[in-house]
Amino acid sequence: MASPALRHWALLLYLVVFWGFAFGLIAIGLEGFHPVTVVWARLGLGAVVMWVVFLFRSGQLPGQPIWLWRMAALSTLGNLLPFSLIAWAEQSVPSGEAGMLMALMPITTLIMGHYFLSHEKLTVPRVLGVALGLAGVSLILGDDLWQAGSPERLWGQLAILIATVAYAANGIYTKRLPAIDPVTVTAGSLTVGTVLLTPWMLYFQGPVEIGSHLDAV
Repeated sequence: MASPALRHWALLLYLVVFWGFAFGLIAIGLEGFHPVTVVWARLGLGAVVMWVVFLFRSGQLPGQPIWLWRMAALSTLGNLLPFSLIAWAEQSVPSGEAGMLMALMPITTLIMGHYFLSHEKLTVPRVLGVALGLAGVSLILGDDLWQAGSPERLWGQLAILIATVAYAANGIYTKRLPAIDPVTVTAGSLTVGTVLLTPWMLYFQGPVEIGSHLDAV
């Protein structure tokens, strides 16, 4: 693996900033919309952006029908399940705490990668790095995370932990897929996820109710 260049550090910083903003924006969206609607909007907007990038790059869709099922699996593990769990959890868990709990994802990924990826075996430096990161998260959260809270908050924390497992499983599954343009698979999985979630969004919060909320804004 080549040493990271300045561009890679800049992209990492970009990812960290916008990943952190996402939890706060979810909390704002939940003030007026059902959690499923928030997830559906995230997927739909993401799909539109990725299709623009796809067309700009003159991308090509995979010809094998099995990729439709693969994209459905990617969307379920990486979008539908974790997004829905996090949005539901943030009704009772502060957005900052939700973001910090997601820091458990690296250790989950390391453990799963050790068993399901031949080139991702656990090493002492990797374990130490994750342990130091989790120690830092614990210091930032303080004692508040471990204090007894309401049952709703505890269930919300559990939902976020399950979301970290789903994210980790999605990362492992992605690495086991045949080589494909990441823009193509991202646009496809976001689109499939939007389609799959649309009936549930209409069930929990129909278009008339969504329109009334938007008019109020």
